Amino acid sequence: GDPELCALHGPGHFNVVPVREHGRQLLRQLVGLGIFVRASDLPNEGLRNGPPRTLEKVDSDSQFATHTYHHNVFSIGYYMHCSYDSSLSGYRFRRDKDCMAWFAEELKNLAHSIQSIISTNVPMADFTRDGWEKFNSASIPLLQQCTRHGLRIAKVHRILQFAQAPWLRDYIELNTKFRTLAKNDFEKNLYKLMNNAVFGKTMENVRDWVDVKLLTKWKGRYDVETMIAKPNFHSRSVFSENLVAIELHKLEVKFDKPIYVGVCILDIFKTCLYEFHHEYIALLFRDKCKIMYNDTDSVIYHVECDDVYDIMKRDINTFDTSDYSIDNAYDIPLANKIVPGLMKDENNGAIMIDFVGLGAKMYALRVQGQKDTKKAKGVKSSVVAKSITFEDYTRCLNDAIEMTRRQSCIRSKLHEVYTISETKIALSPHDDKRYVVSGSTDTLP
Repeated sequence: GDPELCALHGPGHFNVVPVREHGRQLLRQLVGLGIFVRASDLPNEGLRNGPPRTLEKVDSDSQFATHTYHHNVFSIGYYMHCSYDSSLSGYRFRRDKDCMAWFAEELKNLAHSIQSIISTNVPMADFTRDGWEKFNSASIPLLQQCTRHGLRIAKVHRILQFAQAPWLRDYIELNTKFRTLAKNDFEKNLYKLMNNAVFGKTMENVRDWVDVKLLTKWKGRYDVETMIAKPNFHSRSVFSENLVAIELHKLEVKFDKPIYVGVCILDIFKTCLYEFHHEYIALLFRDKCKIMYNDTDSVIYHVECDDVYDIMKRDINTFDTSDYSIDNAYDIPLANKIVPGLMKDENNGAIMIDFVGLGAKMYALRVQGQKDTKKAKGVKSSVVAKSITFEDYTRCLNDAIEMTRRQSCIRSKLHEVYTISETKIALSPHDDKRYVVSGSTDTLP
């Protein structure tokens, strides 16, 4: 008969999944749904070896008094296990001449039930405050610093202990030494990126890794058909008639990345920045300073004082002033070149006269005697430089309007390079990480 028995809509992907007969067993694994159907083609030997079958005369030859028979299935059963909804799980069977028609109707009803269950919106469980707090983590130095400034620890859910050794110190210090000896921007950026690359490797999520197979045959030992039938199959990309890339989920994950190093590095950044603000700037200026913008390792201040550069000269051990000009107007000595943990004046003595911050990585600043600095993440730098002005940031903030810009981008799919033109939101007054105080430009966490 026709090997196409039915078609089911699998959870998540409403593509038709055919169920075919392969010898004595039918087996198809769906996403979140496993169906196992036994349809043995053995003769009538009872339920122990397969479903009972009857003999039916299909041809006869009166000359030789012989008859030709074939087996008719009159009993069928199947077991289904559904991990998505247990109400679909169970064993069902039927003994009758129309058992195959009954089985086909069962599969049609099953497909309808699956689609109804999956298309129904299931409310998510509330993410309670206690559940959220279990994900908070901090290293001991950061936690100690926070408790010094008033943080009260209510509960410790778990403690991760690991051995500490300065195994990265020699590499970091060597690159830092080369940065101090650099004569141009290329060398400075090279040794900076060599340190940053190591940090990136400590934070890799190995769960996202995949296996990719390049195959040239449809059938064979390592063929496309076999790979597609694997339960960890994800997708395929057809490059040509004789070349297909198969993407598979990894069946085993080896956690061989020192994630604790990346966590500690980020906590060290936070500790240094919080120490600079809470234990130096805040104590020095009190309510005369305000944070305008901050990132992981940088901060922009609005400070009211007689001469901030005189304070920097007095507390020279707190700052890296190596990029100041030798004959700078403030007579600040050049010291502490690329010393880790020290703060640095990015403007090297130039006065910042205007600043507009719309959100994370979306701001503009104006420095006396220099070009305006404009940042808009997701928008090409050439588009920002040519079509967005400092006044656009100001108008976006004051008038609460969004501004869009068109940009052209080069894309590649299946090694075919093409150009697209897209419209993106370049500037937006809506800060999704801070709460803007009504009638003010101040924000709250």
